[in-house]
Amino acid sequence: MSKVNPYLRFPSGRTIKDVKCDAKRFARTADISHTRALDTLVRVNGLDMCWAEAMNELFRAQHRDR
Repeated sequence: MSKVNPYLRFPSGRTIKDVKCDAKRFARTADISHTRALDTLVRVNGLDMCWAEAMNELFRAQHRDR
């Protein structure tokens, strides 16, 4: 898979870039792994799947919209 545009948006309106930054902060404050923070924030931002699946879905959506 090629690189996913970091400015693609989750259903909540947050960008991938924003969610990654949120996850970094969340992992530190909640004392959890970065992976777990990403997985949690994907769900908070409207997709019921793990981070890797969400990236695949957003990537596919990016190419469907062209």
